[in-house]
Amino acid sequence: MMKTLKTKTFGLILLFICFFSAASWAQVLVVKPHGEPNEGGEIQLMGAGGSNSWRIDNYQGNFRLHHSGHEYLRMKADGTLGVYGVIRAKKVKVSTNIWSDYVFKKAYVLPSLEEVAQHIAANGHLKDIPSAATVVKNGIDLGDMDAKLLAKIEELTLYMIDMNKRIKSLELENQFLKNNTLKTKQP
Repeated sequence: MMKTLKTKTFGLILLFICFFSAASWAQVLVVKPHGEPNEGGEIQLMGAGGSNSWRIDNYQGNFRLHHSGHEYLRMKADGTLGVYGVIRAKKVKVSTNIWSDYVFKKAYVLPSLEEVAQHIAANGHLKDIPSAATVVKNGIDLGDMDAKLLAKIEELTLYMIDMNKRIKSLELENQFLKNNTLKTKQP
């Protein structure tokens, strides 16, 4: 009870100070502790006339950030972060327990291009990659999807290496046939 009373008193004093300094800063800071145990409290920063306001609150264990009545960020107690807008970052690090180097292991069975074509014809997407409907419904795990896409790039690399070997073999065969054809045409 004493802690709640101190917090409410502090909030009123802070509101009083901000109210009188608002004329010079054109900003108002409001601290509102809530009486309910699950409501936490909130802090508001408002521009002159109450427009362009920001609100930070702790509601039912969720940290939330609002701007002019719209929620833009929510962090739950379990660490889940929801951002309702665009995230801009210089760097994002995703931790994952899986990666795709298994494609280069000797035990990996590279599907034939015919098998890939059959899977695409039957399912409308690559094997091990979710369909558009699944992604729209559930979203994607960035670490998992990066690993899957890298596996596809590594498979493409193996196909290209194989095709390059075949092309070189065909070039040698073609050169051999040209040389033999020229020899047979000479008198």
